[in-house]
Amino acid sequence: TRVREVLQQVAGQMRLKEDRVFFKSHQESFYHYMRYQPEDLVRFQTLLMEYRKKDMLVYRMERNLRTDPTTVYVEEIKYPFPAYEPLPAEEEARQEAIAALDREFLDLAAKTCENRMISSVYLIGEGFAEEWLKDSLRYLCRGRRVFLGNNLYSKGACYGLLEHYKGNS
Repeated sequence: TRVREVLQQVAGQMRLKEDRVFFKSHQESFYHYMRYQPEDLVRFQTLLMEYRKKDMLVYRMERNLRTDPTTVYVEEIKYPFPAYEPLPAEEEARQEAIAALDREFLDLAAKTCENRMISSVYLIGEGFAEEWLKDSLRYLCRGRRVFLGNNLYSKGACYGLLEHYKGNS
């Protein structure tokens, strides 16, 4: 990607050795982050739902414990979703926007979780910053742990780097 190319150029200009610069995709960062979570959060499938500018990106991670070593599969799905915009200031319009967004996200969450055993759900992205999750959050919290935050990718990348250095020591 373009960002990776620019970062490689910057690293080269800084005279950093290539073996000292690492790049992790969001999928890889999600995987590494989940490796360091308690068993009850990864017992079944795990969802990461990222509310982006014009869509909802969902990573669904599943472990196959019947293989040795355990294999992990991360599926990426993009769903169309209303573009993130700050909620209106006027109270009636705000409540209508909240209800519509919540309803749409509830539909997407139900579709994503349908017929699946999900242990945990991670909600990240600017769009989740405002408090509009009501019915959808109640749905997601039924039998699952749900987390809201924005540092999962960076923490996962750090865990991946830690594993890299542990493996090479």
